[in-house]
Amino acid sequence: MRTTVREAFLAVRGECSPDIIIADPDLNQQFVRECQARGLSSTPSVLNQCLLNLRKSSDLQGIKSKRVSVKHPEDYRFASEIAVRFLERRDQVSLDQILCDPVRAAEFDTIAASLESVR
Repeated sequence: MRTTVREAFLAVRGECSPDIIIADPDLNQQFVRECQARGLSSTPSVLNQCLLNLRKSSDLQGIKSKRVSVKHPEDYRFASEIAVRFLERRDQVSLDQILCDPVRAAEFDTIAASLESVR
């Protein structure tokens, strides 16, 4: 599975890092479809976790990605931190599990956006 996930990532990444592929809903859908086209039937969460593990274990070493930066990250830090802590405690999951599960990631976005509007 690791080899197929790596190949699928390389096929869809452009210049994006694994983290961007996982975090961007549109890119993530492309990645999951590419994995499925290559014969993998695992859930998006499992495929994303495998990709994240490839990055963490340096199995993607040497692959250069375009650097992405967020303007004014302090504008998002508070809402993001609260949303992550809420989901971690409520669901007993890690940040990686939140990011790798498209349903939880979408819920995270919704919670963070609602908190940002309050602030």
